[in-house]
Amino acid sequence: MSNKKKRKKIKYIIGIVTCIAVVAASLTNVAEWLFPNPLWWLSRDSTNGAYYTQITQPQPSPIITTPTSPVEPLQRIVTIRYDVGDGYFPYTNSFTVPIDNDGYVEFSHPWWEPTDKGLQFAGWRRENNQNYGIHLAGQPFRINLGNSTENSVLTFFAEMMPMDLAFIDSLGRVTVHYDSNGGSDPPSPQSMIKNSVGAVQLRHPRDVPTRIGYRFIGWQVHGDASSDITVAGQFVAVPMGNPTVDDVLIFRPQWERFN
Repeated sequence: MSNKKKRKKIKYIIGIVTCIAVVAASLTNVAEWLFPNPLWWLSRDSTNGAYYTQITQPQPSPIITTPTSPVEPLQRIVTIRYDVGDGYFPYTNSFTVPIDNDGYVEFSHPWWEPTDKGLQFAGWRRENNQNYGIHLAGQPFRINLGNSTENSVLTFFAEMMPMDLAFIDSLGRVTVHYDSNGGSDPPSPQSMIKNSVGAVQLRHPRDVPTRIGYRFIGWQVHGDASSDITVAGQFVAVPMGNPTVDDVLIFRPQWERFN
């Protein structure tokens, strides 16, 4: 083979090797761009341009701790229960009240007086113990239950006595009106006798007024925006003051506009 052909062949081989090196370098750059944090990659040696394999271990994620607030102790509660024996008491027979940090609990008895055939309600007596006084309907009550960490239960028993017809006859009457407040077809008026503490006890009629474009949401005592909204068929007791004076009570419907 002539020298000319040999030189041509050597140049051809050198050209192929150069192309392979360029392609390898390009593939390495692409791999580093696509996978910046792999377990291994080819890295160029800055001193001689060679390539070598470098093994890296995955780094653990940093542990982030969140400061926690001190856990506050749960507030103690007392369950208030009412025992009416064979009597009638439409309100819930129990509810719960929180106990403050000094061990005190405060609440008011319901205005509704329980009823029993031929008997008259005299008041509530705690734990049915004659050493405790009588509490009237609606009367506020405050007691210290100490610093025990346990929840408590207080039970009040209905004290009933023979009916005093003369006293019953002296009680005032309350005429209960249902306003329409822009609606129509309100319930008919009712006439009720006050109880011994001057509250009127009644049950709302199930029929409710209607108003075009509005939804009926309940009844509220007219002139008392702070009073609870009560619904059709609900038992309510409203204090009216002097038990021997006749009064008028007006309930107004509360409306909510349809969207």
